[in-house]
Amino acid sequence: QIVVRSGAELDHESPRNPYTLTIAAADGEAAASIAVTIAALNMQEPGAIVVDSEGAPLVGVSMTAALTDPDGGVSNVQWRWERSPGVGWAAIEGAVSPGYAPTGEDVHMLLRATATYDDAAGTGVSLSSAPVGPVMSAPAPQAASPAAPTPTPAPLATPTPAPAQTPLPTPTAVPTPQAPAPIAVTPSAPAPAAAAATPARPAQPPPTVAPSARSPVSTTTARWAVVGIAVVVAAAAPFLIARGDRRRRQG
Repeated sequence: QIVVRSGAELDHESPRNPYTLTIAAADGEAAASIAVTIAALNMQEPGAIVVDSEGAPLVGVSMTAALTDPDGGVSNVQWRWERSPGVGWAAIEGAVSPGYAPTGEDVHMLLRATATYDDAAGTGVSLSSAPVGPVMSAPAPQAASPAAPTPTPAPLATPTPAPAQTPLPTPTAVPTPQAPAPIAVTPSAPAPAAAAATPARPAQPPPTVAPSARSPVSTTTARWAVVGIAVVVAAAAPFLIARGDRRRRQG
């Protein structure tokens, strides 16, 4: 008889199955060993169902159940959900899938998922999850707060264009006044002193002219003077007339 030590397991699903053992024996004079092969038989091992519910289930919030089995080869799985007030379990009509959302009838009830399936170790394996609950009513939806009004941005001030600058006239250079050339001034000789005034003579009384007797002009002399003037005029008259005719013809 071969006895496996305490704590050791021979698992059918282990990759080491079948197991090879070496058995040795000795009696003090001789020793011998032999190899022994042991094949572990496939036995039904329990699986597990886990419901992904955090905290108490809520009405309308879906839950999902997951199945694992160490024997492997899981197939032909049939799901159902059950409810319980605390004593006994009753199947929920229509709840035949891994997922389930509690309804108002489940409030204050416990829930669990149950599966019937086949695995590598056999068929018709039945397994249930741990109870979850009690189911709670979903909180009443809170009224949505009115959205804060979107602030209207203040209009941007339109910059007033600066008036065009009128170019200032280019200042004309003002000639620097030249200092006038110095005028050489030749000092003039001082004017001679006025001659000493000659003392005026005392006014003389006008001489007294004694009236003289006119000398009588000779009458004969006067006549000859008139005759001479007439002769001169008569002699010059033809010459003056001829000169006037030439000027008229030239004009």
